[in-house]
Amino acid sequence: MNRYTPRKRAEIVKFFYQNNLSFIRIFPGRLISKNADIAYPPWSPDLTVSDFCLLGYLKDRVFVNNHRTLKSLKDNIREEIDRIPPEMLEKVMKNILKRVHYCINAGGVHLVDIVFSV
Repeated sequence: MNRYTPRKRAEIVKFFYQNNLSFIRIFPGRLISKNADIAYPPWSPDLTVSDFCLLGYLKDRVFVNNHRTLKSLKDNIREEIDRIPPEMLEKVMKNILKRVHYCINAGGVHLVDIVFSV
């Protein structure tokens, strides 16, 4: 169980601000932040399989059913994930390499003008 619930984390942050403390001074060389020693790692939604493939695929299949309960929705999501054909997974994995090359050639920016097909 996570002992740092959102409320607890908010209390810690509030304490730091109220006491004029610096996270960077308290955690030197260990804080990942926009203004800290360690910058956020590169990230692109174009390289996240769940963003470019899975969510749209599942949405088209899961939401055609009118779910009345959360359990029904969760069960349907699990069933549809189990039905994903292995051939589709192979195509997705080959496509990710193409996306990586586009992303590298674009200097790591989001690929908003490129349409990929899976």
